Amino acid sequence: MRRGAVSVPSNIVEGCARESVADYLHFLTIAYGSAKELEYQVSLAERLGYLRDPQPLRKSCDRTSRELCACIIGLKNKIAEAEKKAREARAPSPKPQATSPKPNANAAGHAERNEQ
Repeated sequence: MRRGAVSVPSNIVEGCARESVADYLHFLTIAYGSAKELEYQVSLAERLGYLRDPQPLRKSCDRTSRELCACIIGLKNKIAEAEKKAREARAPSPKPQATSPKPNANAAGHAERNEQ
């Protein structure tokens, strides 16, 4: 349980130190996994009788997991938005269609009459 409790903030800090948002997201995901692992360990410790009052630990684990989940979702949305903008910037703008002159039926008719 101690290892898991230390792993969560350690992965958050390591992710913050990375250069890219994608790396940060990766480490937040690892931290989230560690938080969920810690939730399980608290549950197990309660069932085995090692904890008298697991409620404060459960509450803390749940809050941490929720906050990490919100950060992960927010970063995924930020990455998706940036990728969409990058695609739009790379996409060639549609060229305006040139309008072709319509053949003038009257002009052709006049030419035929002149020839007669």
